Amino acid sequence: MKKSAFSVSWFFTLLFFAAGSLFADGSYFKKYYPAPAAPAPREFVYGALWQIWIPPQVETLRGIVLHQHGCSEGSWGASQTAIDDLHWQALARKYDCALIVPTFEQTGKCELWCDPRNGSADSFFTALDDFAEMTGHGELNRVPWALWGHSGGAQWCGSLCHLYPERIVGAFLRSGHTNTVSMTTDELPDTPEFRRTPILFNIGTAEREGPLSLIWKDGFPLVARFRAQGALVGYMIDPHTDHETGDSRYPAIRFLDECLAARLPETPGSSELRPAPKGVILSADEENDAAVRPFLKDGFWLPSEGFAEVWRRYEQDCSFDDETPPPAPYKVSLTEEGLLAWELTADPESGFAGVSVQWNGSEWKIPEENRNPFGRNLYQGLRYSDTPNDPVPPLEFQIPDYRAGIGPVTVTVYNTCGLASEPVTADVSDPPRADAE
Repeated sequence: MKKSAFSVSWFFTLLFFAAGSLFADGSYFKKYYPAPAAPAPREFVYGALWQIWIPPQVETLRGIVLHQHGCSEGSWGASQTAIDDLHWQALARKYDCALIVPTFEQTGKCELWCDPRNGSADSFFTALDDFAEMTGHGELNRVPWALWGHSGGAQWCGSLCHLYPERIVGAFLRSGHTNTVSMTTDELPDTPEFRRTPILFNIGTAEREGPLSLIWKDGFPLVARFRAQGALVGYMIDPHTDHETGDSRYPAIRFLDECLAARLPETPGSSELRPAPKGVILSADEENDAAVRPFLKDGFWLPSEGFAEVWRRYEQDCSFDDETPPPAPYKVSLTEEGLLAWELTADPESGFAGVSVQWNGSEWKIPEENRNPFGRNLYQGLRYSDTPNDPVPPLEFQIPDYRAGIGPVTVTVYNTCGLASEPVTADVSDPPRADAE
């Protein structure tokens, strides 16, 4: 099912998404806002598609997880499938949060959206108002945000941390910061609330050279400046990448998981953030890169000792362990023609690598091989800016030469650490969900 970017009708939106998805359970909604013909000063100049996914059986939301693309048509053009990302949905689901994905249709300068003061923050608040009405979750207007952004999206999320720190649980900024595109951090508010907002900068080691080297050149002085003020700011260097996001989703989701666990309000639907975790301060001696150590005079902050170990291994080779198997699939169904379908919740720690289907002595691994050029193998694929492939692979498989009545069919889920779920036998009494037009 491929979702159109240009629905402006609430009625169409509700019909389209309430019917479900081929990718996960939960409820999907979207709203498109066309670009104004003659924008006023500081009015948002680009068209914007806003999408939201709400986990099933959540009466009152506790927060929002937001996934923000970077600059250029390639980035925003690939952003829409992020709403179907089972790994990011797993994080949102764990904490009864909505997953929100904006798409800003940049046709000119990036700073006209990645600086939130140029109308994109107003677009966000408008979308929250509309989603509150469309979904029946009025609390969307007040619950806190956990932010992830790449490149210009990192500038956008970092700027929101300055402008609305009282709303933000934490932010993971991949390959970008508030000194990135046509603005400086000095233009933004510097408040005690901002310094109490957990922020983790993430940068590819190859970004120190080339056209995007300002991300490296200006990033570490920014870390030093914030740390000198006692801000809850850390960083991670990806040893494998340039500007692509690579395998950064694994520490990003772990970081935001720890922030959500510590900071979400006790009462669902409330706006009252709890304090950030005290965390740990690591010294410059921990950093192997001699060019970085001079900026770590005041050390750097991480949310826990456990995350400090994640940091050490990521800086070495991006490796990590997961000792728990993924959740088993559910709603596993089979037609007489051998069309197998299932639903699942991705492993929050290590994601969804693939499935094994077994029938009549045969086994099929899906996908058959690692087709991800940017990192660990994922069933849904992974593109440059941390989004699934388009089209997103559906959760279904046609069993070759299937004959009904000859033995059971089982489905086993694997995470990216190679651990397997319990196998689940398909229920032949329930037909798989129908394909959407």
